[in-house]
Amino acid sequence: MVSLRSELHAAYDELGPEDAGLSERVVTTVARDRPRRATWSLRMRAPLSLVAVFVVIAVVAGALVGGRLIADWRSLSAPRVPAAPQTPLQKLEARPLHLLTVHSWTDCVYGPLASNGDPGVGPFHMSGSAVEIRTAWGSYLHEFLYADGPVTGPILVRARDQISGQPVVFVGQYASGPVAGTDVLDGQVVDQQVELVIDSVTTPYAWQIEDGLAKDAPGCRGWQIDGPGFTETFTF
Repeated sequence: MVSLRSELHAAYDELGPEDAGLSERVVTTVARDRPRRATWSLRMRAPLSLVAVFVVIAVVAGALVGGRLIADWRSLSAPRVPAAPQTPLQKLEARPLHLLTVHSWTDCVYGPLASNGDPGVGPFHMSGSAVEIRTAWGSYLHEFLYADGPVTGPILVRARDQISGQPVVFVGQYASGPVAGTDVLDGQVVDQQVELVIDSVTTPYAWQIEDGLAKDAPGCRGWQIDGPGFTETFTF
């Protein structure tokens, strides 16, 4: 009996050291496992944030595309406003210039000429004048524009130096169109305009006009006169 009890105690003593420190090992194991669970939690949160970013991008892109589609739909569904019809003068201004380009004075040939020697074969002609006004910018001529007979307005006159391409400008009563510059004539500042327009075409169908050309232009002036149903060009 004594030997059996001794053996049992010995066996218990052998098991005792293995159980000793069990609580400490549990704490150590938990502490060691805690970072792993934290890391796993971070790994789960990172994909969720990316998903949120993609959701925001998708919402913004959808709003932009949707707004563009709505704007396009409104522009297509809105009634079209018809363009304003061109005035008779605007129709004449839309005609291209058919003036020749020459390279030197030897290529500058006046005409075509009417039977009386004035430039233009009809329905319009030009007659020169001895009146010339010089300024620091250039020179101005008083000339006559006349028609063979009754004509329908408006009448549009444009001119260019055929060598340099510089515009002939108009001042005075019939000057019209864009302003190319200014000059001083008879002590007054005047606008230099690149068109001459005649609206009133009553008898005797003759008009005194004033046109100018810069002093550095060669002076080979090409003219184009447009009216309803005709275009006439000549060099003068």
